[in-house]
Amino acid sequence: MRALTGVALMIFSCVSSGRLLAQDLQDPFVAQQVETAARSNIRDFSLELIPAKRTFFQGEIIALTLRFNADVPGVFAVSTASYDHSGRMSWDSFHLDHPEGTTDPLADYYRGRGVIGGGMFSVDDLDGTVDLPVVLNEWFRFDRPGIYRVYVASRRLYPQGDLINPLVASVTSTIAEFEIVPADPAWAASTLLEASGTIDRLAAKLRGDAPDVERATLQGELERALRVLRFLGTPQSARELVRHLALDHGFAPQDRTFELLAGLFGSPYRSIVITEMQRWVQPGSSLPSEFTRTLDRLRRIR
Repeated sequence: MRALTGVALMIFSCVSSGRLLAQDLQDPFVAQQVETAARSNIRDFSLELIPAKRTFFQGEIIALTLRFNADVPGVFAVSTASYDHSGRMSWDSFHLDHPEGTTDPLADYYRGRGVIGGGMFSVDDLDGTVDLPVVLNEWFRFDRPGIYRVYVASRRLYPQGDLINPLVASVTSTIAEFEIVPADPAWAASTLLEASGTIDRLAAKLRGDAPDVERATLQGELERALRVLRFLGTPQSARELVRHLALDHGFAPQDRTFELLAGLFGSPYRSIVITEMQRWVQPGSSLPSEFTRTLDRLRRIR
């Protein structure tokens, strides 16, 4: 076992290499990870899963790094396909030790719609180390505080020069451990104020005549703010998601609106979302068609 410098975080080897103690293998979750990894064990390669920090608030973005390591150059390549706002990626499968404390935030959104496996696709030669950022909130909303462990089965590994046939069905990462704690009210309030204010400010700028070079930077800032708001999961953030959808900021590209929709469907405060949306529906009001369609869907699946 190894410890990350400065972080109280346990990471287990992704294959049984003699470093695991006998008592570790008596842990069903560790045994499951070791068995899964053994089926796709590849020489001169390893995959680490590294959380950005040890402790996260409920509603905070849980940033992880997939670290692909090759001991020999010229053999492996890694797909760096990223989330593209049209649907969740199917490259990586996350396994938690006790998912009963979580909810799939997009289950209702995709019910009856199918899952789009889109994404910007590129492949990097793995001649050392390739780090790929991922966000665990895409897959799990953590409804209970506690200590969680997770590993990833990834289908991103290819032979160099062959972008059609993955090297194996999947490769298995190390196990990472982190803690979810109840959100501090002051942190949640300030995070909401900053994210929602940023969305208002940048939406107004992007409707104006900002130069193309500046627009690219603004789009990146806007995406970050939308994702913070999407995952925050408080009653106040639910109301702000509704407000931004109702105002029809005219996001460009339009797929930025998906962040708002995903936040509404994934909110733990569904009744507040519906009540707030109904409040915006007034005689003579002009609302985007996506707003009314979303309200209708949420009413039907409540």
